Amino acid sequence: MSNRTQYQERKKKQVRVIYELLKMTNSNASDSLLFAESRTMYLQRLEKKMSFINEKWCNGEITEEQFNYHYNYVKNAVNKMFNNNLDGFIINTDPRGYALKIEDNKIREKYLNLGIMTDWGGYGLLAPEFN
Repeated sequence: MSNRTQYQERKKKQVRVIYELLKMTNSNASDSLLFAESRTMYLQRLEKKMSFINEKWCNGEITEEQFNYHYNYVKNAVNKMFNNNLDGFIINTDPRGYALKIEDNKIREKYLNLGIMTDWGGYGLLAPEFN
């Protein structure tokens, strides 16, 4: 299987996960895979933004006020996407890992059957890399 095909398969799987999460949280326009794909790409952008901010914060390059502004922006954007119904959503502020996660106990309780990717700690990843 080529790298391109593997990338497309991982992306397709993640779009399906986001589609199911949107349906579970009664989000608007959740009946469309195209909408789920656009939300998946938006989550990727939020993930990159928060990872960048986490690194800047860790290195002392931004103030607490700047960090809190971006943290709240990302948190509110994700909560809005899922109508504040995504149980266990957290933002990891450690720059060494993914930022947008679902708590490990919620993965086991609610989301295990979706096939959501997890990190080594068992936390669900909302915006994993496809490559």
